[in-house]
Amino acid sequence: MRTWTKAAAGAFFLAALAPNSARADVRAFDPDLRCAAIGFAIVGGATATDQQRNGGMLIAAYYVGRLQGRNAATNLEEDLYQLTLQMTPEDLSSDGARCGAEFEALGRSLMEMGADLQQRLSSGDAAK
Repeated sequence: MRTWTKAAAGAFFLAALAPNSARADVRAFDPDLRCAAIGFAIVGGATATDQQRNGGMLIAAYYVGRLQGRNAATNLEEDLYQLTLQMTPEDLSSDGARCGAEFEALGRSLMEMGADLQQRLSSGDAAK
């Protein structure tokens, strides 16, 4: 898994740097696909810390799971490749802000859910 993610992240950056005069609007791509690409971009970042890479992998895994949950037969590798051919640094920045906010909200929600479950289990409130 680790080798694949390094290869995917490296391919993402190489593709993003390649000139492409026929760039399409990346907003045509699924927002979850764009967030998965952001996660891979973080993983492949040359200056990313281990903590940032781990966070990037969590982001990529979450959004890939969402995409596969909607359509398990989709070719995510091809979709990610096509997306990376189109993305610009500005796209990475704007999608990164959106995806980061979504993922932070998810994290808060999961923390609250965990705390609620822990409280219910410790108080014996299993019927709630």
